[in-house]
Amino acid sequence: MTAQTSAGLRFRQALEVEKPLQIIGTVNAYAAMMAKQVGY
Repeated sequence: MTAQTSAGLRFRQALEVEKPLQIIGTVNAYAAMMAKQVGY
């Protein structure tokens, strides 16, 4: 059995590693789907 980390913990870890933390933003749901498709 593997332990899963919470989304909050992963976010806090990302904040520690990445300076500044880069977060993708989209203008609508279609753009979000396209971003997800290419790996964001």
